[in-house]
Amino acid sequence: MRYLMILTAAFTGTLGPAIPAPARHAAEAEQVEIKFNPPLDTPQRFRLTRWKTRGGASDTPVSWIEELRFTRSDTGFVLHWRMLWDSLPAAMRAPGVAALTRPFAQDPIAFDLDSDGNVLRVRDWAALQPKMIGIAQDTGRLLGASEKDKMATDAAVAQIVARYRALDAESAPAIILKNIDPALGSGGIAFRVGETRASSNDVAIPLFDTTIKRNGTVTMRAADAGTATLDMVSEIDPDSLRGLMANIAGLAPERRAQLGREIAAIQQLSIVDTNVMTLDRTTGLPTRLENTRVAKVQGEGRTETFLIEWLR
Repeated sequence: MRYLMILTAAFTGTLGPAIPAPARHAAEAEQVEIKFNPPLDTPQRFRLTRWKTRGGASDTPVSWIEELRFTRSDTGFVLHWRMLWDSLPAAMRAPGVAALTRPFAQDPIAFDLDSDGNVLRVRDWAALQPKMIGIAQDTGRLLGASEKDKMATDAAVAQIVARYRALDAESAPAIILKNIDPALGSGGIAFRVGETRASSNDVAIPLFDTTIKRNGTVTMRAADAGTATLDMVSEIDPDSLRGLMANIAGLAPERRAQLGREIAAIQQLSIVDTNVMTLDRTTGLPTRLENTRVAKVQGEGRTETFLIEWLR
């Protein structure tokens, strides 16, 4: 189970909330249009908080701060991103674990964005890629406890390292920015207050060089002169998810018989995201975004809540 869970975690963390479709309507008085116009050349700080609930009990929330700075470019904008080291929980700065987080809390990493705030690519991927591979290898060393677990962990990490080697500048941001990415790319949308629109998009899973389909709805709940609030509900297409799980399991065909029961259980995984996002209409950045994800396997569920707050 450890082998499959490591591989599963490698992609489920990349799934952000459903993105509002950028379709436009004819000009109407009540139509609300969002443009991406972030503050330039000044650090913008976002607090990210995550907690899990299972069986009615919640664990202790984990919180940290990520810093974004935007500059203009020919394609739209350049995002300079990093985590703030002093804001990280003590467990993420502990000896041994620090090697996994410190590369993202030093010099900012630069990304090209289009004019709507969508991430196009990471800059200087040739220098960053070896660090990402080293992080995956260090993760394996931390997880391998017993000899049995070590064998399973080493096999999973080897697969992840191979996928990291295959990433390019365009696919890598989905992994590096997986937590803050929902705060980006909301420019270019236009809704009427109270309007609900179907949303369907393919979610890139770069570690496995594939996509899975996500279906849902987007509703503009309210808007005033300063903000607009969107409600988003999305579900990963079950057939698409089962197909991906089968592909993950296929990475270890020599262990299929041994892991058959676990594979069958994980292939029944369902993931539903519910999001409430309040956007600042001047900048196109969220002042607050709360994502609640419910993952169920064989009727047993776990809820994970992820909150993004703009501290400015």
